[in-house]
Amino acid sequence: MAKVQTFGDKSKKGKVADFTTVKVIKWYKDDTRNSLRILERLVNVKDLNELNSIDVNR
Repeated sequence: MAKVQTFGDKSKKGKVADFTTVKVIKWYKDDTRNSLRILERLVNVKDLNELNSIDVNR
């Protein structure tokens, strides 16, 4: 008997994401190097309106 269900179908089953993953990029000045640096974080939010209240620190 042939296998109908693939691995991709198994991994998608039961996973319903109620949040959105957003990449937040923040520029900051590094005083020790006297240059601009980038800080990147992946943040999970339920609603895109929450992006205004996100605080990303070093």
